Amino acid sequence: MATDRDDWEIDRDTHVSQIANQLMRGRLSFLIGSGMSIPSGGISGKTLAFNLIWKSLYSQYHDPLDHVFTEELKNVADKFPLEAIAEGAMPNLSFRQRELEEFLAENVFDGKTPQLHDGHIALAALVTKLNIKTIFTTNWDDLLKQALGESGEIITEQKFRDLDHVLDSGKTAIIHLHGTFSDNPLIREEDLMDPERPLFQVLMGELLTKVFVFVGYSLSDPNIRALYYKSGNILSKRSEKLEKNTYIVAPPSNRVERRVSTEVWKERHAIYIPMGAEEFFQALYKETATHALDKLKRRLKARLNISSEDLQTKIEEIMSVFPEFEGPEQVLFYLDAITRGGRS
Repeated sequence: MATDRDDWEIDRDTHVSQIANQLMRGRLSFLIGSGMSIPSGGISGKTLAFNLIWKSLYSQYHDPLDHVFTEELKNVADKFPLEAIAEGAMPNLSFRQRELEEFLAENVFDGKTPQLHDGHIALAALVTKLNIKTIFTTNWDDLLKQALGESGEIITEQKFRDLDHVLDSGKTAIIHLHGTFSDNPLIREEDLMDPERPLFQVLMGELLTKVFVFVGYSLSDPNIRALYYKSGNILSKRSEKLEKNTYIVAPPSNRVERRVSTEVWKERHAIYIPMGAEEFFQALYKETATHALDKLKRRLKARLNISSEDLQTKIEEIMSVFPEFEGPEQVLFYLDAITRGGRS
């Protein structure tokens, strides 16, 4: 079939379909990064680094900053990783951990209340429908908890002992690897992804046994560097034996960044998917629903011993007689229910 779509778009959609397939098989897990929160009003890591330098080392300078000083701050924020800047800034805070928590809570969303977006809603629907047990995140906000409601529970290092209870209760554990705004948020170089931390051990277990999707991370993201390089050696040495893929989901700023990201992640034994977090989870939900319907069609064809054409004819006949069905999906569920008869 002819198409005017670029190869990278075809590859992108193919990878989303592969992820949907593994998700339905229960072989996949997510690690959610700051890119998930940016559509909710979150600022970039570079902007956070800019503000941290300003507030910790130059608090005597008030808004609005003059142009020359602003450019100097931007240059330094671009030059040093966020976690390194945090390491240097911490001793300059009078009440170190408390003021750091206050700074992050006030600055990460630029003083505004973050809002759920359609990607959160799509992810929550996937989690509840497919009974996903764990989601990992390096974010400090509680947007995933808001999206999941009562079906999700936040787990931090301080609440690690509650993990088994949460899983046994049937809820989804939202594992905050770097804490939350109110529960020991981690940002300093010496803290990030400490392999001795219990939650890091839980993450490593999932990384080595499941297909993993990193959503909302870029090549310059300090969190992904801290995480990926600590786990990457193990994964690269065992990737051939594990026979599974790792996916990185992040939007490129332009076509050059898309190509560079594709090649760099390939060398890191990962597949780059050029999409924003919100767009990705919406596409994944749609693709997963399609996979589920295809599976239902195969089951019905086997149960009724009919061809695809015959099944489509039945669907159209039922829709013509019962216009209250809103679409073929509802007819498929109806057929499945009335033909089950004790058979799987």
